[in-house]
Amino acid sequence: MKLKNIQAYCCNTNEKEELQQHIKKSFSTKPPIRILDLGCGTGIHTSFLSKEFRKSKIEAVNVPGELIEYAMKENNGQNINYQAIPFEQYITKIKFDFILMSHVLQYVKSPIHDFVSKALSLLVLNGQLWIVQHTKKGMAEILKHQEFFLSDQFKVWKTFEDYEIIIKSIVDKEYLISTAYLNTSWSPINFKEPTEEDKRRLEFIFCLNEAFDQQSTEFRVNLAKYNKKGRISHPNKILKIKRIK
Repeated sequence: MKLKNIQAYCCNTNEKEELQQHIKKSFSTKPPIRILDLGCGTGIHTSFLSKEFRKSKIEAVNVPGELIEYAMKENNGQNINYQAIPFEQYITKIKFDFILMSHVLQYVKSPIHDFVSKALSLLVLNGQLWIVQHTKKGMAEILKHQEFFLSDQFKVWKTFEDYEIIIKSIVDKEYLISTAYLNTSWSPINFKEPTEEDKRRLEFIFCLNEAFDQQSTEFRVNLAKYNKKGRISHPNKILKIKRIK
């Protein structure tokens, strides 16, 4: 995952700010003291959490690489402790009031059951785990349009609705589950004649290993047929899991 592609994506969507406003509103009366940003990436949410909840202690975990290196350099704070380590190898005695897992599950290579169960085990009583994922609309529709030209990765690509079923089968009576809807969208993409910024965004959306211009003619011709005008809706949903016992 290339840093420049993520940055191009983030600059052209209200996805991050919508989630941050939802967090701010949800914890306005009782700020979390211990926070885990699980799969923190570039630290865009970590930095927000650090500034919004200044008295909180924040752990931020991500696999080693340029994303967390950028986070440590550009999105650091006195109340943040970054750890460049896969969550599967993360060891802590800390229990958290709030764990944020934003757009992480699609990159998890270990069993989802084990990954989510470990996160749940780190919650204090009344602590919350938020799992944020794209729904079947928006980005999933674009991926579906290009399905024939994509790698095997996308043959098993899942959306919020898919993960919701899996996770509900994991959660027992110790937890209470609810959902929230985020009406997020992108600024327009010119699918027929993409700008350089559009190309970076498309490289991120499709997780392309090679540059957009190096993709097959068939891939680019078919994508040009995807006709979307105005802002492109790509709703997110949050699965909120609260420990009640």
